[in-house]
Amino acid sequence: MGIAVAGIIDPSWARSLDRFSGRDGVVNVWINRRGAFGALPVSRVEARFIRGTFRRLDRITGLRFAYTSRRVSDLDISAVQDLGGSTIGLASRRPGWFEVAWEGRRGGRLTRSERRIINHEIGHVLGLDHPFGNGFNPRYTTKDTVMSYNVRRNFGYTSSDVAALKFIWGG
Repeated sequence: MGIAVAGIIDPSWARSLDRFSGRDGVVNVWINRRGAFGALPVSRVEARFIRGTFRRLDRITGLRFAYTSRRVSDLDISAVQDLGGSTIGLASRRPGWFEVAWEGRRGGRLTRSERRIINHEIGHVLGLDHPFGNGFNPRYTTKDTVMSYNVRRNFGYTSSDVAALKFIWGG
């Protein structure tokens, strides 16, 4: 079915990412491979998936995602043991950077659910939002947008997500 671009964008997050990254089109990403700051170490498999996601997003958005080995970044990505309650993934806007975290429930192995969560949270950072502000909107599933909480056998960005990202970033 798809979803209208206006139904899944949050321009304020995109503006923040643009500001945090110095408005130069380069987003510095730190993948927490060592498990620093109380997080779980991001495994080789998880890091490979994340880097592949950013390669695809490079082509879609026109942004360039660069990796830093130091914790001087625009976007920090970590796996954690527990986010509390029913939360299994989280994108947070901090003063000057974003954090993305997901519950690494299978150790270093990567489940479909974790792939979907990672893509969903990175989508928030890039300016995507839940369908019309409601992740549980009954009219939409993950076949329409990765930003839906209603899971239907898709864990990647849909054509609607790609259209929204191109609209936001001009890619």
